[in-house]
Amino acid sequence: MDNKVVLPADILWVCDTLYSENYQVKAHAHITYYHLIYIRSGVCRVTVNGQTHELSPGMVMVAMPEDVHSIHQIPEGSEVRFWEIKFIVHSRSLNNAFKEIDRVFTADEVENGLLEDIIHNSYGTGRHINITAGRFYLAALLYHICGDVMNSCKQENISHYLQGIDTSNFSRATVETVQYVEANYMHEVSLEQIGNAIGYYKNYISTAVKKDLSITVNELLSFVRIQKAAELLYYSDYSIKQIYTQTGFKNINHFTRIFKKMVGIPPAQYRRSFPDGVLETTHGVSNHDDSVPMWVRGLLRDYIESKPG
Repeated sequence: MDNKVVLPADILWVCDTLYSENYQVKAHAHITYYHLIYIRSGVCRVTVNGQTHELSPGMVMVAMPEDVHSIHQIPEGSEVRFWEIKFIVHSRSLNNAFKEIDRVFTADEVENGLLEDIIHNSYGTGRHINITAGRFYLAALLYHICGDVMNSCKQENISHYLQGIDTSNFSRATVETVQYVEANYMHEVSLEQIGNAIGYYKNYISTAVKKDLSITVNELLSFVRIQKAAELLYYSDYSIKQIYTQTGFKNINHFTRIFKKMVGIPPAQYRRSFPDGVLETTHGVSNHDDSVPMWVRGLLRDYIESKPG
């Protein structure tokens, strides 16, 4: 079975861009994806969230989703050439880390090499194109860029960087419950097991989770399972039966009911929402539709907000 590889980021679009004099891109923001430009020759000015920078060869700008950014007029008589990469990030740790780093920086030797590898594997057409390899290099680049921020995260603040659920400012019991559930969702999970594993009484765990997340521990478990199932529906060729058994559900009816309750549509329809080849690029033009739903991003928040009372 040829399964898609689960990685923390996906390439949507790669382009070799040449701007002549007096060209500019007006201020705008992307709702769901990142925008990276890497200057190859010439100079230009960019503004990101109100701060203006002059970019020269070897410099990088990364705009996060909802960052307002623009490219200013090129100096008279000159042109600028750069690579553009648009991508989405699934990893909560990377998303949070990017909030702490500079949006403009000079690429080091490692970043230069990884950017070249991404372009080589993702741009154009022909036998050399390897989108999966490009995604691996993209993941390596992002972790390298964010490495200092992520390494400086102390253990007591690790909740800010949990992959699936943002547990910032939650109690230690809730954080450890989330960690246990995320590590064991594919198995039978009971309050007693959680309590024995993390050293808290069952009633205390139930109260803490309800206070911090506004849901029960069972609902938390269902959320984590559905999130993992949604990833597999998008990234893999597994059958729905394989997916629900791998994510801890006992039968298709229970899986379908919970999935529809939390996501809003049945799992088969959810899988069909993603067109074939969404990650493929041809001559730098992507068939990615920005209206395609992201995999359960904000699922828990939306689920909680939809509950009565």
